[in-house]
Amino acid sequence: MRLVFGASDVGLINRHGRVIIPPKYLSIQGLSVQHKNVIVNQRHSRKKVYSGMMDRRLGHVVLPLEYDDVWLIGDDKAIVEQAGRYAIFDEHGRAQTPFRYSLIEFGEQKIRKFATAPLKLENRQANPQLRYGVMNGAGKELLPDIYVNVAHLTREITLLHDEQGQSWFVNSLGQKWQIAAGNEIMWVFEEWVLVKNTQGQVALLNHAGQEIIPFGTFDKMFLETKSKRFLIQQNGQWGLADLTGKILIKPQYESVFHRSIDFSGWARFFFTNGNVWDEYDVDGRWLRFHPI
Repeated sequence: MRLVFGASDVGLINRHGRVIIPPKYLSIQGLSVQHKNVIVNQRHSRKKVYSGMMDRRLGHVVLPLEYDDVWLIGDDKAIVEQAGRYAIFDEHGRAQTPFRYSLIEFGEQKIRKFATAPLKLENRQANPQLRYGVMNGAGKELLPDIYVNVAHLTREITLLHDEQGQSWFVNSLGQKWQIAAGNEIMWVFEEWVLVKNTQGQVALLNHAGQEIIPFGTFDKMFLETKSKRFLIQQNGQWGLADLTGKILIKPQYESVFHRSIDFSGWARFFFTNGNVWDEYDVDGRWLRFHPI
């Protein structure tokens, strides 16, 4: 598919030169994204442009050009704006939600956040009365709009804050668990969270809130992201563990460093207790030693 231009408008043709969408639109968006539909925009007046959706293969109108704005999102769906309110529509132009939201934010995550509050169209600045919730890709509300802030951390994990100052992790099913007061989020990766408590102990939690590596198991934990392995320290000695907490190399070394190479996909870990470096692979298998 590629754009074709008229005197002042744009359309769409396929690779055989057949006109799919005639050149009568102000702009066409979404060609670079692998969606079934494209966004089309048409000028209504000097100051007003309406947006809709069309099937990029057949040129059929999927969503009439009568909305203020349209954004394509995952699963061939779209976020649609009308008079300062937002809704989700499916690939056939059917509304999945009503126009009741002041905001619907979509990223690469499996869940989306929404916000509701009275919204003055002449003032689109941040509204302190906004309350947030989360919904899934079909527009179903998983958690109600009672939170003062929502932050997507990964595709699997979202962070919520309520009016009482409490924080919650939420997974892609809308299940949540509370972060204890004073606990600090050290690191978030895919569906795992590394948390430090008020005693300085660290724990690894999964997206269901379960402690995969409980508090106090190790004194320190550092993730090597490419190999998905933890460098662990206990009583001043270094070792290696995987994301399940299984110890691959028991803590027994004074020093450690790691090395990863992206294009070949391997990682090596080097441990020493003096004048010899022991080299290990990502599964904790000893490979060789290197005299200093």
